Amino acid sequence: MDSQTLATLVAVGGAALLFVVPRMLGGSKDEGEDEKAAQTNPAGENESKKKKKKSKNSATGKKEALAKKKKEEAAEKKRLAAEKKKRAEEEKAAKAKAEKEARIKAEKEAKIKAEKEAKEKAAREAAQAKKKKKNKNKKNKQPEVDAGKEAEEAVAAAAAAARLAAAAAQFENAGDDWETVPIKKKKKKKVVVDSGVTDVDASGKATAEIEIGEFGSNIIGPGGSRITQIQSSSGASVNIDKGSSLCTITGTPEQVDAAKEMVINIIGSQGKEVIDLGAKRSLVFGAGGERIRKIQQESGARLDLDKGSSVCNISGNAEAVQVARAMIQGILNDSNIDSIVLGEKELPAVIGKGGENVRRIQAESGAVVDIDGDSNVCTITGSAEQVSKAAQLIRLYVEHRGPPPEAVETITVSQEHGRLLIGKKGATVQNLQNQTGTRISISLEVSGAVVTVSGGKQQVVDGVQTIYKLIADNSHTDTIALSDAKLVPAILGTKGETINKIRNTTDARVEIAVDNSGVVITGTKSQVAKARDMITAKIAAELGPPPVKAGEIQKHVDLGSATGKIIGAAGSNIARLEKEHGAQVTVKNGTMCYITGPEGSVLKVKKEIDDVLERHRENLERAKKEAEKLRELQIQQDQSNGGMPGANDVVSGGWDVPELSSWTATSDPWAAPSNSSTW
Repeated sequence: MDSQTLATLVAVGGAALLFVVPRMLGGSKDEGEDEKAAQTNPAGENESKKKKKKSKNSATGKKEALAKKKKEEAAEKKRLAAEKKKRAEEEKAAKAKAEKEARIKAEKEAKIKAEKEAKEKAAREAAQAKKKKKNKNKKNKQPEVDAGKEAEEAVAAAAAAARLAAAAAQFENAGDDWETVPIKKKKKKKVVVDSGVTDVDASGKATAEIEIGEFGSNIIGPGGSRITQIQSSSGASVNIDKGSSLCTITGTPEQVDAAKEMVINIIGSQGKEVIDLGAKRSLVFGAGGERIRKIQQESGARLDLDKGSSVCNISGNAEAVQVARAMIQGILNDSNIDSIVLGEKELPAVIGKGGENVRRIQAESGAVVDIDGDSNVCTITGSAEQVSKAAQLIRLYVEHRGPPPEAVETITVSQEHGRLLIGKKGATVQNLQNQTGTRISISLEVSGAVVTVSGGKQQVVDGVQTIYKLIADNSHTDTIALSDAKLVPAILGTKGETINKIRNTTDARVEIAVDNSGVVITGTKSQVAKARDMITAKIAAELGPPPVKAGEIQKHVDLGSATGKIIGAAGSNIARLEKEHGAQVTVKNGTMCYITGPEGSVLKVKKEIDDVLERHRENLERAKKEAEKLRELQIQQDQSNGGMPGANDVVSGGWDVPELSSWTATSDPWAAPSNSSTW
């Protein structure tokens, strides 16, 4: 196999082909010669190995280069895919934007077209109505209005228009929010109204139906005053059907004609204006609509203010509209506005049951308070003094979660008594509030607990007395002395489980003294007594032997100085004994070991412990003898030196028994731990 073929195989299959292909093909002549040369020439063998290694490294490098190239191609492919996706998203967004703009444009054009068609239709209807009236006049042989009268009416209309223009100019700069809406179809409405046909039956009773459109309320008037006046003056009966906007007039022909003329005059004199009240909507509306009703009654105009909208529509005769406008403008000019954002939990305190609190705030301050339930924004309008007073009241209602109290008293007690007044999860302070009818807030501070009691005057007095009595009743104290600080963990329990159980069961306050010298119990007499019984029982159980169940026996042995050796590091020896023999091993009072369980298990554990204690005693004895030998040797050396101690002699005075650990083999499973705290 030539080198070119081999290189091709390496590039395709990797370095492994360097070793597989030669063997598959039986090797080459060169290889045989290399092997033969290697047998006769060690230097040649090394050269052959170098060539093979070089070839292998070359193949590995090509493989790595190929892998790197594939990795780069994959990364490029991924990048191109991401760019393609991004372009697709941008094209989609652009298409959606163009469609939206086209839709808006089409809607706008359709609206313009519809308005144009509506105007053209109105013009056609007006022309038809005029023609119909003219034909009717000819049929009934009614005299046509001469040109001079028409001229007079035109002059009168121009004068009226001038008066309205002058009135409008008076209010032109009154406020930027005002917008006068011209009544472009007055002429059409006059024609339509006047087109009502009067029918007379055989008995001489006349009936006329008039299409009055949106002017039904103007004809009726405030409280029905205008329609009553029409009927009284004309003698005709006037009925308005709100559903069909028809006005039906009945009576004699003269009465019907007189009523028709009055209705036409009312409609012809109607004006209409629109104002956006903005944030001052509630000020014009007034509490319960009181102010807007007053404007309507005094002006004679009609005011329409939809719920949730700040746009006010004023309609009526020109004079009434101007009067209503002036009244509204006066309110807006003399008013201030403020707003307060309320939290979800603060909103009910300001509104109150059925709006009781907000009405009380309005009555006391004179301001108008409007609350938007969606945004929780409270808008206050009125004079500067009224707005300030209302804002102050709202903050007081929020602070006290309702109407502010008549009296407030603050007392300071200890932190311990503060926690007592709070109780478990606030149960005690809640009971105190229910019992006294007051509101009680408790703030735990470094110097003590600050207790604030608010409510009615007598309620506050009674509440403070109740708090002091509760503190006095729960101030009985008892202390249980602990003979050994090692009892503290037993009273506390794992993660405070035992002491918390005592607290929850007795409702007493149980604390361990700072120096671990005792347990302090505080509470009522009965609480303290119950907690004392539980603690003393726990101490007795900790100091005394463990309980023995039926069918079990118990042995005890004093471990003495071998306690640590028996216990083992972190209790490892006791754990092993219990696991191997099935008996319970408990060490109490420092050195007393209790073995409890089935008789056979107990005896096996005791025998093993006795054996360890025996070896321990032997070690101590051996240590003692070694110490004595060392002492005698020291004395002999002192005598040989003329009674003077040598340079290396111990002169500390007396001999101490070496530590037990220095006498214990490291392979001994009963070796005492190096750190006694792990026992």
